Order: sequence, then structure tokens, then C-alpha cells
Amino acid sequence: MVLSRGDWRLEMKIGKPIMTVLVLLSVAGLGALQASGAERSRLVYHVAQTANASDRNPGSRDEPFLTISQAARTVRPGDTMIVHEGIYRECVRPVRGGTGPERMITYQAAPGERVILRGSSVFSPTWEPAYADKRGGDDLVKARFPAGFFEENRRLKREDGRPAIYNPFRIPIRIGPTGGPAARYKVLDPEGFSTPVIGEVYVKGKPLIQARTIAELRTKRGSCLVSRDGQTLYVNFKKFTKGSVEVTVREQVFVPEYRGLGYIQVRGFIIEHAANQGPFPQAGMLSVRSGHHWIIEDNVIRYAATVGMDVGAEFAIYWSYEHDLTEEGEWAPEAIPAIYEKPRGPDGTWKWGELSSHVLQPSPSRGHIIRNNVISRNGLSGIIAIKADDLLIEGNVIEQNNRRLLRGNVEQEGLGWEEAAGIKLHLTRKAIIRNNLVRDNWGWSAGIWLDNNNDDARITGNLVLNNAYGVDLEINTRPNLVDHNIIAFSRIDGLSSRNSIGQRFIHNLVIHSGRWGCMINYSGQQGDYMGRQFGPSRDFAVKNNVFIGSAEGKAIRVPLPAEDTHNIISGNLIAASDQLFQLEGVFAGDTALPSADMVKLAIDLLTANNVPGNLWPDFDHWKSADRWTLGLCGFAAFNAIAGSSGNSHRDFPLPTLSSRMDQFTWNGWHGPFSWPSPDHHLPELNPGYELTVDATAWPQVEAVKGIDGDYLGSATGAGPVLPGPVQAAKGRKILTIWPKE
Repeated sequence: MVLSRGDWRLEMKIGKPIMTVLVLLSVAGLGALQASGAERSRLVYHVAQTANASDRNPGSRDEPFLTISQAARTVRPGDTMIVHEGIYRECVRPVRGGTGPERMITYQAAPGERVILRGSSVFSPTWEPAYADKRGGDDLVKARFPAGFFEENRRLKREDGRPAIYNPFRIPIRIGPTGGPAARYKVLDPEGFSTPVIGEVYVKGKPLIQARTIAELRTKRGSCLVSRDGQTLYVNFKKFTKGSVEVTVREQVFVPEYRGLGYIQVRGFIIEHAANQGPFPQAGMLSVRSGHHWIIEDNVIRYAATVGMDVGAEFAIYWSYEHDLTEEGEWAPEAIPAIYEKPRGPDGTWKWGELSSHVLQPSPSRGHIIRNNVISRNGLSGIIAIKADDLLIEGNVIEQNNRRLLRGNVEQEGLGWEEAAGIKLHLTRKAIIRNNLVRDNWGWSAGIWLDNNNDDARITGNLVLNNAYGVDLEINTRPNLVDHNIIAFSRIDGLSSRNSIGQRFIHNLVIHSGRWGCMINYSGQQGDYMGRQFGPSRDFAVKNNVFIGSAEGKAIRVPLPAEDTHNIISGNLIAASDQLFQLEGVFAGDTALPSADMVKLAIDLLTANNVPGNLWPDFDHWKSADRWTLGLCGFAAFNAIAGSSGNSHRDFPLPTLSSRMDQFTWNGWHGPFSWPSPDHHLPELNPGYELTVDATAWPQVEAVKGIDGDYLGSATGAGPVLPGPVQAAKGRKILTIWPKE
């Protein structure tokens, strides 16, 4: 018996008991049960790929379901689904959520078993030479996809309204607000490949390089190309053994049927091979789809075409102008849609003030916990969220994302926006990002990027290594706190803020940045934007940090002081090797304060602070310099002009960061084990890191009120403290900083 969706798709199997009890409820009976507050028993279902598994089974341990999708249609609040070893090639679409923390619906890999969810299908053709005369060699081959190889996608519609076939090899990656599904999934221009296509091909678990032409294919070993009609696959098999390949066919791998489902737990899976379009909307390989109170833990999320995981509300206000959001799918009956997705006025338009007010409204997506996952090698970003409140991201390893080096605007103009990061959040409130290892994200990826009106976030206790930017705060007008992090080997800036107001960088250790240890930049965003007022950077606090060894010798860049800036730069310890500081002119629009005015202001401040003339900067250089060198000065001049105090610029024994490659830990559901791994699967293994530090000669600084607990979780206390993230560094210590105990 299957009731209609209005009765929440209540399914009952008649003739076979579910576990040991069969309860049949009429619609009226169900209503009476809900009204009385009574609850059905919690049930456990099993999914397996054993010989007797079938979706006609009741889902017991002895008679399991064959597909996770069947179990997803069956489970109800409080139930648990245990999935046993195997590769499941399906898109899991939960149709209902739980009703509270005590009655969540749990999707769980069986402990100790390797359970893989894949968005790819196996392709085992008879290969033939790409050229009849074999001029491409024996390794350059082709094969045609069989009829029915690609699947329907319910976002895409035929003229008769039925779902259309989704062939990701005909669709270029697009990043930015491109409108409704018809625009986002528009097929390639027949004139050529302006950007990479969504679809990917895997051989032995590794993605092939996407070539643009046959000529390029011939020269790139381990590359592939699909014909413009999306039906013929060309492969250069050099470096690989010819045989079956895996081809991405499903856009997402775990995504609810309806938007706004809550209280779902996803635990212990390996999820990979999605053919998902770039944001926006945000549509990760694993997606909460505007849901609330999910727990996503102990998973491996890897090899998505673009985004590994989205944990927010999918959209921002732009799309209310672009298209009708009903095209994006139905909301669950109990869900409350976001304000910008409610019907428009009688004239079909929104007023900007009403629309932008959604920044201040509660989000339908809230209360998620993302912990202890390995999120790696996704094509664009690891974790993204837009409009998500009370989000907790902790204990994850987030590495090697932006694998496809997708960078819009500059290098690949057709892609649109730049969205690459290990973690990227928009419009969130009260997010906590703590105790994560964020490393080796490729290209221009930030490790952690808060972009556009994030409020009251705390980024604390993270180890952030080898990203373009360590922590980047862009276009934020409410305070966010970045404290007690270790940030090293950033290819550009360690700590970065652009067009923001009131951000706080407290007690961080920043080692060996490519450009600036800390860069606060204002480049013209001002006036009303999404309901917020922007202007020159002001009300910053850069306190009690340690800056060491920028490649260009640059420690801190901040705006020139003005009457309304009120930036506090104090208590920082700066290695003597970092000789350069910079004072940026306050911008008006996109025009810098004239250099002559900057010189006059600087001379007045230097004179008032009795700085000797031999410590003044080269003002002739200021008058001729470009924006990125204008305002350079030494430590004494910087302190006097910026009005900073309590900073130290000295020689001291420099901390060293080292990895313990002999001590690996498993970050998954299966528990810890030592190297070597049973299957030598390195992406799921993480080395330990140690910090050797001697703080004997470090100064003590005034503690910052309201911030307690250092990188290792030790209390900092109210008295004088050490700068940097670790109070246990007093004296020479070798500290294990990852994994954390």
C-alpha cells in the first residue's frame, strides 16, 4: 500500500513482515497516532549485495534490500539503515527526514566494511583504433556509448515535460548565477570547448585528463575526449592497461528528493564520482538540499566533478531575478521555504529592500554537524554552504580540492566566478570551523574562505597548510573571529581580508606565506549591498599573532589610519627577517588616496610620535610606486603611522613544522590502524604533524577578553599570555599538533 505524497508517502509491505512486527495504519489512524504523541518502534534495515538481496525483501539482516534507494523509500523517523560492503552505483534520494535529535534517520555503512557510493557506471566496450590507419598508436582508441548508458535527470525537461537524458560530456562547467536548469545545463557550443565539460572518466580509480582536441589527446598520456555529440569516447591509454573504465553519469550521489528535510545522519561511506555542475545553485555530490540538522560524519567525500558537499540553502537572492525557483524542486511539506523563494508580488517583481532583507532572516538550512570526514580531490571545492545558520565543521581532513584547477574570470573566462576552496561559506551565521586539517588545496584555492556577509563565525584550532590563501575573509560587515590557528606555506597570504569590516585575527601562528603574513585590503566595495553598508576597512583587531618568514619579507599590510578606521594592531610577534610592512591608502570607489596625501599624513604621524628620520620610509618611492608597493615601510615607521602598540620585531628561535610520515591514522568509520594500509589507499590516510617551538625569549602580551582555549584546548587564563596559538610552548617543546588528542 502506498499513500499519496500529501500523506507523506507512507509505504507498507503487505504479505511480508518488516522485521518481526507489521503495523497497518489508515490515514486516520496515523493522524490519531501523531496527535497522541505516540511513536512507532525504531527499526533497523539492511542493504547488501549478497545473492539473496532484493528490493522485494523486507530489509532484514537475513533478507536485505539490494539498493540503498529502496531502503531510503522505506525508513521513517528513528530508523537506521545499515549498508554492507560493496559498490552501490545509484543516486540515493531520501524522501523523508527525522523529527528531532532523538528520532533521526540514519544512513550508516556497516562498521568495518568498505561501502562505496558512486555516480559512475562501468563502461566495458570493445575498443577500436581512434584512426583506421592507427596513426595514433595502439594506445589511442575509441568506443561508442551504448543506447541507454546515460540516465534521466529530473532537473532537465523534454518538451513533453518528462525528464531529459543527462549527458555530462555535452555540458560545460559553469560557475556563477547562470539561471534556471535550462541555462545551467545548456549543451556545448558546437564551435568548440570553451571550458572543461562536467563529465569525467576514471581508470583504476584515477581521473583521466580532459583533452580539448584529438591533437592534444595524442600528446597527453592518460587523457580522454568525448565527441561533440557526447556519444563516442576517445582515450589515450598510455600509462594504463586497456580495459573497462568508469564514466560519470549521475549528477549527485546523495541528495534528498524534497528540499528542506531535517534530522538525517550519514555515516561511514566513501562517496565519489559525481558529475555535478558548478555553483550556483550549490549542488554538491552530497547535498543537504536546504535541509536542517544533518550529521555527516566519518565519510570519505572525493572525486566530485566540482563540489564535494553543500550544506546550506543552495541559493542567494540573485536567482529570484533570474528564474522561477519552482523549477528547482518541491519543498518537503513541513519545511519553511526561504523568504526569497516565496511568491512574488502581483506585478511579478521584488523590491530590492525586501529581497535583500533575507540576509537577516533565519535560514531554512541550519544546525548541521560536519565532522571527522576526509574530503579530498574534488574538482572545485570541498565543503560549501550558502545561507546556513549554526553550522559546525570540525575534525575533518580537507585536502587536494580544486583538482581540475577551475578558475573563472582570469584564466578560464567562460567558467564565470572563482569559487575554489577547501571550505567556502556565504551568508552564514554563527558558523564554527574548528580542529580541521585543511591542506594542499590546488591552484588559487583558499583553505578557508568566508565570502559575503558571514556573521559571528569562529575559525579556531585549525591546521591550514599549503593553500593559496590560508584564511580569507571577503565582503563581511559583522565580526568574525579567526583565532588560535596554525597557518603555514600559504602561496599568497596567510591571513587575508578584502572589503570587510570588523574582523578579528587573534593568537594565530602564520609561517612562510608567499606574500603577506596578514593582508587587510579595501578595493572599493561601498554603499548598500544585500542590505548591508560597506566602506573602507575599519574596526579590525590583529592581536597576539606570530608572523614568521614571508617569502617577500612582508609581515602586515593594513589601511592608513583615519578618523573612522579604529584598527588595532597590537601584541604581535614578528620575526626580524620580515622587514616590510605596508600602509594602504583609504579608497574612495576604486581610486586610492593620492600618494602625496599619504605622504603628508605619514609625516605628520611620524613627527607626532618622535620617530627618528633615519627610520622614515622612502617617500620618493611612495610617490612613484604602484598600489602594491605604495606605503611600504619598516617596523618603527609602521608602528608610529598605524598607531599600533605592544608589537615585537626581533630574532628568536623559529618554530619548525614537520610531518611524521611513519605514523598514519585512518580518519574513517573503520577505526585507527597503522601504516601500511591494508589496501595502500593513501588518500584516506593522514600523517601526524609536530611543531617544535622554543618560546623562552618570547614576550608576554595582554590576554584578549572573551577568548579562552588555545590550539590544543588548554585554558589561556586572564593574565599575561604568550602570543601565538599554543600556551604550552613556554620553553622548548615538541608538540603533536595533528592528529589532536
